[in-house]
Amino acid sequence: MRLAVINDTDGRENIGCRLTSSRFKASLLERAAEAGSDLQVISCPWKFRKSSEPVMPHTAFALMRGSSVLSARVLREMSLAEYGAQAVADVESADVALYHPEGSISDDNNAFRVFRQLCLPLYAHVSLRKPLVIANGTFPRFGDHRKDLLLSLVAGAEAAFFRDRLSTEHYGGRFCPDAAITWRGAPVDADAAQREYALVTTAAHASVEDDRALCRRALDFCRANGVRPMVLTKGWERLAGFRDEVTAAGGRFLTYATLDEAEALLQDVRFHVGGRYHMAIFCLTKGIPSWLVVSNTHKNRWLAEDCHGVELLPSAHADLGAAIQLSRLPQPSAILQSVAVQVGLFEQESRTLFAAIAAAAGGRAKAPDAASAAWDRASVRAALRNDYFRDATKVVLRSLGVMRPPRHHELPT
Repeated sequence: MRLAVINDTDGRENIGCRLTSSRFKASLLERAAEAGSDLQVISCPWKFRKSSEPVMPHTAFALMRGSSVLSARVLREMSLAEYGAQAVADVESADVALYHPEGSISDDNNAFRVFRQLCLPLYAHVSLRKPLVIANGTFPRFGDHRKDLLLSLVAGAEAAFFRDRLSTEHYGGRFCPDAAITWRGAPVDADAAQREYALVTTAAHASVEDDRALCRRALDFCRANGVRPMVLTKGWERLAGFRDEVTAAGGRFLTYATLDEAEALLQDVRFHVGGRYHMAIFCLTKGIPSWLVVSNTHKNRWLAEDCHGVELLPSAHADLGAAIQLSRLPQPSAILQSVAVQVGLFEQESRTLFAAIAAAAGGRAKAPDAASAAWDRASVRAALRNDYFRDATKVVLRSLGVMRPPRHHELPT
């Protein structure tokens, strides 16, 4: 059975993206081995660019005319631009398409940005009539037409499994904990007082100012409490201005680590401050607590609700001295007990997931009626048109040097 995993994030730089996707694919292969099934997992990553291609004639013409974006020509053109020719060919030859949302759709994404992410799953479902399964992701809790667009994809899927309870409650389907929770590294083996470092991370879709404010608070807390800072995060460039201060305090400023390297580094970490959801899960699997700000979706909020050892900070400017009591950190054993509950649920639901995939491979795909009803509404077409041309105009102006692209890596003053 050929399974195309759309939006596979295993090849991305971000530790969390690699952690969740690698564990998810490994679990599918484990379930297939248990069932005696020959499973071939095919990676179809998204390009994850900030803007779409400025020239897409079929898409632009459909939007200008107010016609459907669900035509095969538009969906294939979009999929080639957003995912590439190899991913499109792999989906076309697959028995089942699995859409892996991860956290790639954010609260502030407009309708066209959502379409850019969903074009290949829609191409598989609407044009190719492939069985579609959704698994291991978060959808923002939209309350407008974007919710209807996502609900239509869920309705068209043979099965949908969300990685957090809040997405599940909002969109239906089943809850299956994030595959990252199944990381099989060793828990920290040293007493908390003997672990020297505080892990400092940025937050997804946070402002530069908020990321730097939280880092500033964390460094001040470390200095006041004799803890060494360790910066290891996707958005490390934003914190580059703190590098000298971190190293002068006996800390470490890291720009990249493999999963195995991160596993070793976390053995010396006492606690984590930041906003990286998957780094918090990585820490949980080692018995390390996290204090998190809310990031681009509700995922950190769900993590704090469901997992012992995660606390939410009210803002990036929070008083860490009041929030974190080093003498009363959560016990690793209690954190690991909470992790074990999530792992048990994941193992159970992943078997249900694989059974759904196997059943879908031998059956007929659902009709795309729900997608047509949602995406072909006049108001949605207008929103897509406006968002697309606004996006395309910015790309052209930037290429001409008229508009400066967003600067994310300025040093703090």
